[in-house]
Amino acid sequence: MSKELTGYRFLDKDPSVDTYREALRKSGLSEDEALQLINDLGGPTIHTLRQWDKGKTRKPQHLSMAYAMMALGYHEQWVNHDTGDVLRSKFKDFPVSARVINLQDAALKRSAPRKAAKG
Repeated sequence: MSKELTGYRFLDKDPSVDTYREALRKSGLSEDEALQLINDLGGPTIHTLRQWDKGKTRKPQHLSMAYAMMALGYHEQWVNHDTGDVLRSKFKDFPVSARVINLQDAALKRSAPRKAAKG
C-alpha cells in the first residue's frame, strides 16, 4: 500500500467542523435560529452543536454531522474522480427543505439594506 493514503492528521479538531461552520454561515440564519432548526429536525442537541463550535468535541460522530448538515439543506456524496461515478448516502432526505428555504428567506429580508426614502 502506498504512503499516499495515510489520512489527515488533525491536531485540534476534525475538519468537518469547519465545513459545518461554513454551512451555518451560508445558511443566512442567525446562530440561534440555525441551532434550533437543526435540533427541531432531529439532529444533534443544541448543547452538542455548541460543543463543536467551542472546540470541546474534537471528533463529532459522522451520523450527527450528517443530520446537522441535512437540516441545513446539504447532502453528502462521494465522487469517484476517475469515472465520475457519484454515490449518495442512504439517509432519507429531509422533507423539510421548504422550511429551511423559508427561514433563509426571512433571514435575508432582515439583513437586506433598506432603500432610502425619496423626498
